[in-house]
Amino acid sequence: MVKAIISAWKTLTDTLRVMGRYYSYGLYPLLSFIIMLLATFTVMVPLLGRALELGHEDAPTLIFLLLVVYLMFGLLYFVTTFFNVALVKNIAGQLDAGDPSLSRGILEAFRKIRPIALYTLVSATLGLVSILAKVLVGPLFGGVIVPLIGKRLWLRWRQLSYTIPLLMVVPVIALDQPEPENIFKRGGLLVKETWGERVKPAHSIGLLALLILLPIIILFAMPALHQGSTEHNPDLIRLGLSVLLVSILTFTQVNALVNAIFALAAYRYGTGRKSDLFPGDSSYAEYAFVKPKKQIDEASTPAASISDASSN
Repeated sequence: MVKAIISAWKTLTDTLRVMGRYYSYGLYPLLSFIIMLLATFTVMVPLLGRALELGHEDAPTLIFLLLVVYLMFGLLYFVTTFFNVALVKNIAGQLDAGDPSLSRGILEAFRKIRPIALYTLVSATLGLVSILAKVLVGPLFGGVIVPLIGKRLWLRWRQLSYTIPLLMVVPVIALDQPEPENIFKRGGLLVKETWGERVKPAHSIGLLALLILLPIIILFAMPALHQGSTEHNPDLIRLGLSVLLVSILTFTQVNALVNAIFALAAYRYGTGRKSDLFPGDSSYAEYAFVKPKKQIDEASTPAASISDASSN
């Protein structure tokens, strides 16, 4: 576990170093975070707070809660993906000896609204299905067993985890010319042709999120929500919701940024064999995806140390 934490931390810090090289483009994730904070406190917290104040046992309130959660997932994925497409487009432009402006990145993202909306629909639906599985089936079965079974079935059918095409969507949307008819299929084929079948991402910051954000949610958000719902205290409910949603928002934004930079490195290697995004460390591109650990000869490939992080 210590090795996985160190590897995940390295991925995060290396991503921040990349952003340091293109610091002006840091405005994109900053704008994304600000917009989502505004939406969280002006729309999401009041709507969810009102629903929880009314009680959560009746069917209409439960349906309303699910619709609000679906809206939250949709808005979060849309805003994050929109600005990450602009970010990836501009960083790739600079790597190719260009100097795209901030407004040019925004304009390019607007031109990609259709695939961004499609990705948002798929991602938000998967997020809602995950929530429904946890609520209706149970946290353990819905949150762990169901996704595991789904991935196994998908792997058996497609020979590739469905998380791979989702991960590669941002650079495919931003950089593919002409625009592919199926962005998910294009991402999957790119990975298959470059790294082979039955692969998995060679990075993960999920463990860091659990170590940092989960205690905040357990110690502050959930007790406030529980006490507020029990005592019908709207202030406590809003406090708990604010801590919970900001924690989720922070993780999602950071995770999306790391994924976008990581996927850009993989895309540039997969399409042009370029390992120029992470200076001095070609492993992010050349070994961006790895075969299952049992199939790797740890003594002969530098990807082994990276792949350990992806199992957590």
